[in-house]
Amino acid sequence: MPGAKITVGNADIDRKLGAILDRLDDPAPLYRDIAELLLNSTRERFLSQTDPTGASWAPLSKDYLKSAEKRGSRFPTAIGRLNGYLFGQLVAQSSADRAEVGSNRVYAAMFQFGGTSFAGQRAGSVRLATDSAGKLLRNKRGGAVFASSKSADFVHRAFATGYYEASVAGRAFLGFSDADQVGIMAAVEDYLSVPA
Repeated sequence: MPGAKITVGNADIDRKLGAILDRLDDPAPLYRDIAELLLNSTRERFLSQTDPTGASWAPLSKDYLKSAEKRGSRFPTAIGRLNGYLFGQLVAQSSADRAEVGSNRVYAAMFQFGGTSFAGQRAGSVRLATDSAGKLLRNKRGGAVFASSKSADFVHRAFATGYYEASVAGRAFLGFSDADQVGIMAAVEDYLSVPA
């Protein structure tokens, strides 16, 4: 609003309005505060596992929990926080005309809205470790042990995976909650307040 001027006729009110208009010349600090407020609110949603309305996120599927257990995950129910791939990539940006919160992860859209994840067929071969008699070495869980490129005792095994698709429940983490709106209004009021 460069060049804006309001005159009421009361020197005190005119001074306060002038100060407010001067502050509107550079709203970047306000947008920075709003972006930070929204970033903190978004992070809290990952901890509470709720959407902006306060509704709980859909629970993880039984298949996912079973897979996490097989992988030895210590915190399989930490939705969106397990490896920090999404929670750790939340970012806030602001400028003189906006405040934004989001993630640079491609997966963020799937997490927010849900959908179907697809994986195509793959084929290849792996090197599996063997003992000197040619018998496969096994780990504690009974799985085959991969051989390093320097290993002398190994066998090549071909593998193929089939095409599959998995339904992913949407878990909204971006958006405005009632508390966000109250916080934003408080930030605006603080920004526009003029000392007496």
